Amino acid sequence: MTLLVDVLILVFSIAALVKGADYFVDSSSSIAKKFGISEFIIGLTLVSVGTSLPEMGAAVAASLAGNSKIVLGDIVGSNIANIALVLGVAVAFHTTDVKAKSSQRKFSVYLVIATFMFFIFSFLGAIGRTIGLLFMAFFVTIIYFIKDDKHFSEELRGKAYRKEDKKKIDMRVQSAVFLLSLIFIFGGANFLIPAVQSISSGFGVSELMVSLVVIAIGTSLPELAVSISAARKKKADLLLGNIIGSNLSNLLLIGGISAVISPIVIDSLSLFITIPIMLLLTLILSIFIRNRWEFKAWQGITALIVYVVFIGASFAFQNFFI
Repeated sequence: MTLLVDVLILVFSIAALVKGADYFVDSSSSIAKKFGISEFIIGLTLVSVGTSLPEMGAAVAASLAGNSKIVLGDIVGSNIANIALVLGVAVAFHTTDVKAKSSQRKFSVYLVIATFMFFIFSFLGAIGRTIGLLFMAFFVTIIYFIKDDKHFSEELRGKAYRKEDKKKIDMRVQSAVFLLSLIFIFGGANFLIPAVQSISSGFGVSELMVSLVVIAIGTSLPELAVSISAARKKKADLLLGNIIGSNLSNLLLIGGISAVISPIVIDSLSLFITIPIMLLLTLILSIFIRNRWEFKAWQGITALIVYVVFIGASFAFQNFFI
């Protein structure tokens, strides 16, 4: 009975994280709009990391609790899920051929660099405060380059919102929604960590595995929703930009903040299995994008099969490495 309660708490915690992130982006955008902040700044700070807020809530809460296994599983698991599961579903079940454009080719290189940095620093045994600050600095640098990218959406090019739009915004309502979103995010994150610990103990699996699969998939739901919609509407820029942006945020921003709070200890399973798989999938994605290859439906199905095999292999090898 206790285990069932923990599972329900886990489900509702993830739902609170996802919905809280959704409310946060909407309310923050409206409040910024009311104060005349440019669309570019809003897009850069909110839209670019908005879908990663669930992962951030879970990772920060785990870091504050000193549980690096959940942090590591959340970051690595989410990145693998974004490429193999999210992109796979979007491409496999919507027959649109997705062709990468030049802006995605450039930023895919940043993703490869960030992933390779994470992989190399993992051999130190732990990612500490100094490396965390380095990750965050790299993230800020990428954001700086984004603002000068000529292919970046023209709607985000520093245009102020029209005055008549500001009048339609009720600040009291939006402020209340903003506070509610923070309660959802941090409340869900705080309930999530003890639920994961109880479930891992109840099922006899490590906390890393629960976070690598359950939390990673749950917190990747925003990316999945955006990607399916983008594939259906044949918006290649949005589809690939969503995946690349989310993975960069997970590695550099969330990984950086988490490492500054508490060192991310790297276990053997992550070092030799999950992180290398994350790097391999990132390299494959980058090759597709750099060569302007089209993503076909059968490739999406293959990605889904790879994800299932990855989950199976992780569970099979967990006792060997941990």
